[in-house]
Amino acid sequence: MEFDDAVSMVARAAELDCAFFDIAHYNMGPHAENARTDLIFGRAVREAGLARSDWQFCGKLWLWDYPGTGFTQQMETSLERVGVERADMVVMGDYLGDLDVERVVTDVAEQIDAGRFATWGVNNWHYRHLRAALDIARERGLVPPSFAQLKYGLARRSMAEGRYYAPLFDSGELALQASDVFEGGLLVGNFRPNRKIGADVGGIRERIAASYYQVLCLAEELGPSPAQLASPFAWPTPAPRTCWSA
Repeated sequence: MEFDDAVSMVARAAELDCAFFDIAHYNMGPHAENARTDLIFGRAVREAGLARSDWQFCGKLWLWDYPGTGFTQQMETSLERVGVERADMVVMGDYLGDLDVERVVTDVAEQIDAGRFATWGVNNWHYRHLRAALDIARERGLVPPSFAQLKYGLARRSMAEGRYYAPLFDSGELALQASDVFEGGLLVGNFRPNRKIGADVGGIRERIAASYYQVLCLAEELGPSPAQLASPFAWPTPAPRTCWSA
């Protein structure tokens, strides 16, 4: 995307009252890419002339080198790169192996107290760790995770609709932040995307790519484009909070 197009997109999102942006500094673990997307986004928001109150910023905290690289260091770097003083919320990234959930909840609370963000969610956490985080936060009077960012779309449904996460969404204990509804472009016919696609949870990406032709046939039968068919899919679910169409 050309920079001027990015500015126009950001401005249009604010005009339509849907200026919610998931922005991260991709600098560690499998995301050690030295990406500049957060820097470009910060420039685009300023060029669009948006006040900070005109848009919502969902950041990310990584657990790949945690607690070696703590949340204060990560947040200070991320906020400086975007050019703002705070985020509205953050997504706590995924991880390998075990997790000191109590320490994560405590450290998140410190960031909230410092005013760096107000609410938080999780990305692809094991259910037992998520359940522990919810319980620990409530027992200690701290802010619990309020949403889960999960890949969810026409061809990737089992995690959000499965027996662990679905009851949390149905009860309202968590909201769903549906991500990658186009599976990086595969579900709309872009089989060679020029951007990295996020983790292939469950190893089903080849099957998803193969399902594009079914999506295309259904779109032709009903009238919309494959993108117009795939994008609204997540919204009728009981607990959609946001949906981003990567």
